[in-house]
Amino acid sequence: PASISQLHHWNKVFIPLVSDITHIRWLHNLSDRHISKNASSLVVSISREESANQLVRHGTSVLGKLCRTDHFIPSPLQCYHCQAWNHISSVCPKRNDPSSLACARCAGNHNTKSCSCQHSPQCTDLRSCPHIAVKCANCQGPHKSFDNACPVKQKCLAEHLAQHHASKIPSDPS
Repeated sequence: PASISQLHHWNKVFIPLVSDITHIRWLHNLSDRHISKNASSLVVSISREESANQLVRHGTSVLGKLCRTDHFIPSPLQCYHCQAWNHISSVCPKRNDPSSLACARCAGNHNTKSCSCQHSPQCTDLRSCPHIAVKCANCQGPHKSFDNACPVKQKCLAEHLAQHHASKIPSDPS
């Protein structure tokens, strides 16, 4: 939607005041979306819990189309220092231990930004470099530390969702 006022107009039944919508953003940057993708997720911040719950129960109207609506659960945090989950580098319990520094790409003892191709000539795009052996710093598997295939990430996500799932939507009083 082009604006908060338009989203309010389409959903006045559940959002009484335009000021109840405090922020709208795409879940992913437009530049990250694939050209073939014809839909994306929108994150709408609603100040009144009652309005948010009504949208979750009944859906959100966007451009005349009723869209499924869920409470937003942010992703768990991942540390850029050690690559472990549920904390960030500024509070990493291992941040004073230089041997705990781990690359998200190869699990080497260096910052991910410092990871480089050792081949001559060097690859300019590390995302597709065939010379770097991809390795997870968490499970030692053949994938990057943030990859959805990582069993450590999958377990963390499952626990994170279980924590947030329990009390999001109260039962319908009617």
